[in-house]
Amino acid sequence: AGRLYYATDTGTLSRDNGATWDTIATAINQLPVASSVDAADLAAFSQGGTTRQASITQLIAAVQANMIVPFARIYQSNALNVADNSTVTITFDAASDDNDTMWNAGSPTILTIKTEGVYLARGFVSFSSSLLGLRFVLVSRVADNLTLGAFNSPSGGEARLPITCDPIRLSVNDQIRVQVYQTSGSPLTTVASGVQSTLSLFCLAR
Repeated sequence: AGRLYYATDTGTLSRDNGATWDTIATAINQLPVASSVDAADLAAFSQGGTTRQASITQLIAAVQANMIVPFARIYQSNALNVADNSTVTITFDAASDDNDTMWNAGSPTILTIKTEGVYLARGFVSFSSSLLGLRFVLVSRVADNLTLGAFNSPSGGEARLPITCDPIRLSVNDQIRVQVYQTSGSPLTTVASGVQSTLSLFCLAR
């Protein structure tokens, strides 16, 4: 009892219960199939031999791809100038994490969704000290300017503005950005030393 048996002709895995063999998995029916595994692959899978092994490898790769949880965090390591009464989109210059190629240095202001799902977005910007005006920062979707989250801070000392947005379902090719606005009466800079401007996206569910 307890022995396992894989039937190459049917693609099923069975366990010996001491009296009979119970089927516990069927490869085609049980494994998630990514778009890279098409009907021809499944037809080859049913034929056995070397073509079966090749298709099993593809199916395993599909399972592994489905286990990845998309996450990206990008940051700006240099101070940026923000003119008075002017909206500025933060430009990022590096990614500390990005397992789904959401950031591209050629489009440095955005993270682009590559896997549809429910995402949690977080932005952070710190302004240099000023005793005048207000500071604003918001995270939004580029296509329709949908605000995912916003935060404002009064003047006085260095203004650190974190935003954690409500979860939202995002589609492939949706683009997310961070924008800032300030009303101090003169230009201000973002802080880059120790408290860099950041944008991060974490997929909660697909």
